Amino acid sequence: MTMPNGQQTPTALGVTENLGGALAYLLGPITGILFLLIEKNNQFVRFHAMQSTILWVAMFILSSVLGIIPILGWLVLLLLIPFQIILWLFLMYKGYSHEWYKLPIVGDIAEQQMGAIGGAAAPQQGYQQPQQGYQQPQQGYQQPFQQGQQPPQQGQEPYYQG
Repeated sequence: MTMPNGQQTPTALGVTENLGGALAYLLGPITGILFLLIEKNNQFVRFHAMQSTILWVAMFILSSVLGIIPILGWLVLLLLIPFQIILWLFLMYKGYSHEWYKLPIVGDIAEQQMGAIGGAAAPQQGYQQPQQGYQQPQQGYQQPFQQGQQPPQQGQEPYYQG
């Protein structure tokens, strides 16, 4: 968590949270699981550790399946390996930049798991829906009413003066 003076709070690991966020991706699910077990309070580090664990376990399963498919699977795997390296570096950069970067599918799963184990979810960006609920606007044209005139009841035709 960033303190008001701009400094970051230390983690249970003894490092700043941006370094903890980057290190969560360093050895894939190994550091992800380790950080989940050690870090109990810092939600930023825990989120990146959860996302790292889920992502790299999924990548391991995908790579294993592609590895047993002859020729076509091996070709796809050759394309997947550079993608994994670029994604790994990108996520470490985002963690070090102190961003709650959420991958499209994996990030949602990580947020759900964080909520299930009592952690906080990543801050929402963009439009927040109001808490009171949404009221549907009236459809159609409403004729203004003159003083003393009662508005029509639902299902009745409005009074028009012509």
